[in-house]
Amino acid sequence: MVKDYQKYLAELIGTFGLAGAVLALVSNPSLGVAVPIGVGATLGLFVLLIGNVSGCHINPAVSLGQFVFGKIDAKTTIGYLVSQFLGAFLALVLFNQVVGSMPELPIVNDWQTALFETLGTALFCFGIGMTIGNKLEGLAAASAIGMSLGFGIIIAANVSNAFLNPAVALAFDALSPIYVLAPIVGSIIGFGVAKLLKN
Repeated sequence: MVKDYQKYLAELIGTFGLAGAVLALVSNPSLGVAVPIGVGATLGLFVLLIGNVSGCHINPAVSLGQFVFGKIDAKTTIGYLVSQFLGAFLALVLFNQVVGSMPELPIVNDWQTALFETLGTALFCFGIGMTIGNKLEGLAAASAIGMSLGFGIIIAANVSNAFLNPAVALAFDALSPIYVLAPIVGSIIGFGVAKLLKN
């Protein structure tokens, strides 16, 4: 039986790792299309490492979407959110201390940004929902979920910064209402569509 503190610690470590990877990848503009691939691979790695401990949400939008559909309770949701934002904050602090400067991204708050953050997160969470519904496990689950995130980033990056994750937005010191609310809405849409297909 996995204890609560183990789940929360896993979410903190996973979000720290994911946010740190995004910071490192985005800080090197020459990587280009390698960024969504690297971010997706990082998520896939953590699915393998901590998926059987916490479910590897490492994204407040994912946790809230799972809560809306009754997959986790309120206590677990709150614990996950605290752990995720703390993990992202620690990644921000460490990156600032070691590198000394943050990647500069334009923070635009308009309806196009909101739409594509929502769409990208919906595609990502649809992938998670279908992975769960199809009962994929191990490397298959890690690959499907990681590629779903990479696909969502590719779609959203044309218009927005493609955070698709309020905790990652915090790591970039870009925690605006759009980068919090749009991924949550997208998560609910994505999980909802997956549920319709699997019922």
